Amino acid sequence: MIGSIYYMHWQWKNCPTAWQGDYGNRKGQKSIILEVVTGFDTWVWHAFFGVASSQNNLNVLGQSPVFNDVLRGEGPNITYQINNTVYQNGYYLPDGIYLRWTTFGTTRLFNEEVLRSIMMTCIILHNMIVEDEYDYDADEVYEPDPMNTALT
Repeated sequence: MIGSIYYMHWQWKNCPTAWQGDYGNRKGQKSIILEVVTGFDTWVWHAFFGVASSQNNLNVLGQSPVFNDVLRGEGPNITYQINNTVYQNGYYLPDGIYLRWTTFGTTRLFNEEVLRSIMMTCIILHNMIVEDEYDYDADEVYEPDPMNTALT
């Protein structure tokens, strides 16, 4: 697994009137979408922010640079086996399978660049907290795979 990919809609209370059609979702709320990819320790190593919330997650993924290295053939070399089939490509777990953070709330700012700076600052602070609190020296403990037992 390369990482967990997650999409968050950040509500934009004071979205400029001219942009409300683009940034409004089907419920009438105005928001901007954040795409993040995290590792097992919730370290954010990819962030893509600023897509209008009228887009769905698939459209955001199409605009995102997250797969650019894979498309250029520069993606990580990963080999794994499932049901006796060997795979040579990595995969992402979608929509916060183990990402445990909440939305940042509602913003009242007008300028999208200021919003982007705030979001990136929050991500940097998040990563600093992860770096400070995560015990990288701890022994990794793996749960036994229930599918590889003699009983199954």
